[in-house]
Amino acid sequence: MTRITRRRALAAGASTLLLPQVLRAEGTWPSGPVTLIVGYAAGGGADINARELAQIMSPLVGQQMIVDNKGGAAGSLGVRVVASAKPDGQTLFYAVGTNVIINPHIQKGMLDTMAAL
Repeated sequence: MTRITRRRALAAGASTLLLPQVLRAEGTWPSGPVTLIVGYAAGGGADINARELAQIMSPLVGQQMIVDNKGGAAGSLGVRVVASAKPDGQTLFYAVGTNVIINPHIQKGMLDTMAAL
């Protein structure tokens, strides 16, 4: 069992003083409109839920949330769009269990969702 010595406690306390500096060093997010990719066609259950989520998130993040439907291949097309997007945090993916859990197992040779994202 590791004992907490006075020296370790002071080091941990001192390191917490640096935390606000580290957080301030990061840029503000989001820097522009955020695109929420939905892997299913417009009008379906996933699309409706994603649009409700976008309405709730938009005032919270202070930017417009754009819902973009990329239906086809049981949601795998949407995953491909997000995986190939610039990794700046401006593109999010609205995932359904099929995209993450089932598709990689039944569509051999297709994009592995967990590895891609």
